[in-house]
Amino acid sequence: MNADEMLQRICEYLATYGLKIIAAIAIVIIGRWVAKLLSRLVRKWLVRADVDKTLVRFGESLCYIALLTKDHYSERQGHR
Repeated sequence: MNADEMLQRICEYLATYGLKIIAAIAIVIIGRWVAKLLSRLVRKWLVRADVDKTLVRFGESLCYIALLTKDHYSERQGHR
């Protein structure tokens, strides 16, 4: 395989999968941003409720991780 054939193959892969990869990366970035935003809201609610600092950090982390893993777990269990 020479350089021209390799370049042609790379261009074909980019044309086929390029937008899908960009969309997937955008979904991950937006999902992490939303999860972080919602976990910060949980932290604020827990602080307002005068919950212990350790539990506030735990609740915030639990919320963040649950939001990030929710779709993957549901998909594996056959739920939607």
